[in-house]
Amino acid sequence: MQNIGRYPNEVRSQAEKQITVQSVVKVGQNLMLTVHAKGTEAN
Repeated sequence: MQNIGRYPNEVRSQAEKQITVQSVVKVGQNLMLTVHAKGTEAN
């Protein structure tokens, strides 16, 4: 989380942090869906 922007507005800063976390989670989800679509287990 150190590379995300720093904003003087705390609400904006928290929103940017949340967006970053959601993006990372979405990448993981897409990776699991891709593995599943190829017929390989992700476990």
